[in-house]
Amino acid sequence: MRVTHPTDRPNFSEVHTNRGIVGFSYETPIAFSTPATGWTVRKNDWGPTTGKHLNYYPTPHNERLTGSEFLRALENAGLS
Repeated sequence: MRVTHPTDRPNFSEVHTNRGIVGFSYETPIAFSTPATGWTVRKNDWGPTTGKHLNYYPTPHNERLTGSEFLRALENAGLS
């Protein structure tokens, strides 16, 4: 496992595991990717900083999941 900061900001990080990648805004998971799913991103329930972090990922706004849908998908992917 390794942690990276794609934009060199400490409040935006990605955790890379053997199962996939999970993107975090602060301490909240906001996106994940596995070989089977590609990127899955949740809707912005917060403010502009997390919105910038969400926009880093190549998922159109109309394909983003609600918080509960995202957490279920994250768990189903084995990344929670």
